[in-house]
Amino acid sequence: MLDKALVRIYHPMGSLQVLVLRNIFGNQLHDINQTLTESTTQLHAAKPASNKKRTERDEAKGRAFHFGCWRKYCKEPITTDETLTHPYFETWNQLNASVFEKVDAAFKQHWPLLHMWYRLRQLPFRFGAFATVVVNVNFACGPHVDGHDCRNGLCFVLVFGQFTGGSLCLEGLKTEIDCQPGDLIVFPSQKLRHWVTNFEGWRSSLVFLSHDSIFFPPKK
Repeated sequence: MLDKALVRIYHPMGSLQVLVLRNIFGNQLHDINQTLTESTTQLHAAKPASNKKRTERDEAKGRAFHFGCWRKYCKEPITTDETLTHPYFETWNQLNASVFEKVDAAFKQHWPLLHMWYRLRQLPFRFGAFATVVVNVNFACGPHVDGHDCRNGLCFVLVFGQFTGGSLCLEGLKTEIDCQPGDLIVFPSQKLRHWVTNFEGWRSSLVFLSHDSIFFPPKK
């Protein structure tokens, strides 16, 4: 179990692969975790109707929201539909502005040059240096790699809620990270296959990222 305040995990060849920052909010954790949990519960409850047919089982698994911007096959980055249309997004964004600033500050502290490179890209919407925040509401993702994430970049995963279980597993490094509210886990999501184990309670996360197409011409 990785329980130190800051944990660095290296690839056998010596390169840094994972950084775990425990409780980045210090003595403010209780209030911030409560605000994040309550506002995200409201975000989920106020979601617009989906065009996709969703069963009760689907709803029980939770849902992911994509806020900010991406590029896909457009000439320039565009703001996501959910950012523009979700009725509670503006309120949620304002309530948690200090959270986004804290994560961005951690990015700048530990990877200043990469942070600068992210910031150079002109975007119609951003969360600090990041183009996108994915809000994973109360579900455990299965094994996957995020092939659209920046090839030279990192994703920052902030965990919150009240739960037991829900470890983050990283294949290849043979690492299972016991996640607690307020923990920030940083890793190259486009390279490391990862997933979340089963949990009890209410476990959600914010995933800060920028897609590869934000920086490089997308392949058609």
